[in-house]
Amino acid sequence: MTIASAIAGARTTLQRIEGKTVTFTDGTNEVDVTAVPVQVEVELVDAEGLPTLVTMRDYTMVLAADLVLDGSTVKPTHGHQIQETIGGSIVTHDVSPVPGEGCTRWQDPGHTVLRIHTREVN
Repeated sequence: MTIASAIAGARTTLQRIEGKTVTFTDGTNEVDVTAVPVQVEVELVDAEGLPTLVTMRDYTMVLAADLVLDGSTVKPTHGHQIQETIGGSIVTHDVSPVPGEGCTRWQDPGHTVLRIHTREVN
């Protein structure tokens, strides 16, 4: 067994146990994907230069090849959204950059699985 196949097996198991179907959209086109949502706290600098703790929702274990909008594979950027049903209501999260990482980061050596950073739309 290679490391890549072990990672793929672990990802598949995690998606099966903790994965949720969420909708990735650019506002016009959308696609349902499986992701494992996690809540994280990130320290950002506010307009006055003071550190502020911000709660974000990351969507992990997303297969990059599943992010197809209007026939093309896209990389999540600012302006994209993820919609998730939480407690019976649809909650929208904007794809948002995190300092040092941008809007996403790869979760595997083969660059096939993404972690997408988002913030809930108020």
